[in-house]
Amino acid sequence: MLATREIKRKIKSVKNIQKMAKAMELISAIKMRKAIEAVLNSRPYAQAAWEILKEIALRIKDFEDLLLFKKEKKDKALALVISSNRGLCGAYNSKVIEKALELKKEFKEVEYVTLGKKGAQLLALKKAKVIADFPKEDLTREIKSIITVANFLFKTFLEDKADQVFLIYTDFYSALKQLPRAKRILPVSTEKDRELGTIEREKELIRESFKLLPYTIEPSPEAILPSAVKRLLEVQIFQAILEAEASEHSARMLAMKQAKDSAQELIGTLTLEYNKARQASITKEISEIVAGKFKTN
Repeated sequence: MLATREIKRKIKSVKNIQKMAKAMELISAIKMRKAIEAVLNSRPYAQAAWEILKEIALRIKDFEDLLLFKKEKKDKALALVISSNRGLCGAYNSKVIEKALELKKEFKEVEYVTLGKKGAQLLALKKAKVIADFPKEDLTREIKSIITVANFLFKTFLEDKADQVFLIYTDFYSALKQLPRAKRILPVSTEKDRELGTIEREKELIRESFKLLPYTIEPSPEAILPSAVKRLLEVQIFQAILEAEASEHSARMLAMKQAKDSAQELIGTLTLEYNKARQASITKEISEIVAGKFKTN
């Protein structure tokens, strides 16, 4: 009887976990829909902003320092690592950290700025150098919420404390597929770059017929370009955060669904085990009663 009681206790415990997983799955599904809507709405604008930035890099040759287009070096890198504040989202955070640590193979020194509690914790466990940690919202809605982070990255780069600046985040492809990505934003390069959120196709960011057209910047490049380039880069940071949030909530919803399904399977297994133990207990009691009757006779 003790065995059946223990199994019943386990079944009750697993059912409670299943209810929690189902509730978290529903919450994550709601957040995922909001995050996907935000990322899809902003993606065309972010891609256009990146195109414009590369156009400027290609055309304006006399303002390299002004435009954050200085020559590439591979001595010191700075990476903004975008992770989640909470766990229970499968391998989402560990893959982001793995991608972030790959930079150590290319640079003599790598420093990290974290956006999300889990990223800061995991990098600390890996003994990585984290120079700044910024709070992250579950769902970022306005670009002004990332201005502080963007200013820190720009300042560090312009003060020559970093040779290159990267965004480490998870690119959203679908609810079932998210891939970690390292995107360099500084110095701005004219090389072809895969668009945010696309994996099947790559298009030319600069059309051949459009290359020949000159840019007219008024009143002057010095007056317009510093703030314009900074705003365009802020859009890239904002879009990376939106991509990461859509990926995070999708990963968490999938993880909770898998946990709920696994709990259901375990309940079935434990129920079968309980029925077998109960049947064995009843059979044993009947055998004892029959044996006792024969002894009496």
